[in-house]
Amino acid sequence: MMLDSKNFKTIVENTPLVSIDLCIISDSQILLGKRNNQRLRGMWFTPGDNYHPDNSHVIPALINRFHEAKASNAKAVIAWGTGSALREFLHVDDMATASIHVMNLSVGLYQSQTPSMLSHINVGSGTECSIKELTETIADVVGFRGVITWDKSKPDGAPRKFLDSTKLNSLGWQPKFGLRDGLIDTYNWYLNNLKSVRK
Repeated sequence: MMLDSKNFKTIVENTPLVSIDLCIISDSQILLGKRNNQRLRGMWFTPGDNYHPDNSHVIPALINRFHEAKASNAKAVIAWGTGSALREFLHVDDMATASIHVMNLSVGLYQSQTPSMLSHINVGSGTECSIKELTETIADVVGFRGVITWDKSKPDGAPRKFLDSTKLNSLGWQPKFGLRDGLIDTYNWYLNNLKSVRK
């Protein structure tokens, strides 16, 4: 089952990997390690991300856009698409704790809960929101009080990206960051590192 614009199903561990998953899996193996050749798959955001206005992921792009609008007293910010697409986001610290949690599991418990041929474990927050909700939350966290308009000529992307993380949850892991708290942490990092932010 591949997730595309016509497929609204939740991504489970036996879903074939798509290109973004392969990049994320590579990062998680390099940065966070692996256990018994298991890979962790998720869609996370991190304070040290790329904040370029045109070629960054949605969270850093919006943080940068709203911050610059607030600093320049702009009356409006343009967001891309319709805002209807649904996404699940995970703070990078939760990805790290998930990795450590899996590595610290006893071999017996791990093997009793996972099939021997399982190639990866989903890591998600278990909460999804629309891009519109995300955009409004980021505007609020940044303190932008102007108008948000939607450029519907820009693509929404896949209508839904949501991971089924019940396997990891059954192994005793839960995320610590809610979306808003993660965004506050990320924006505070952005403010404290304005001179070195990647743009």
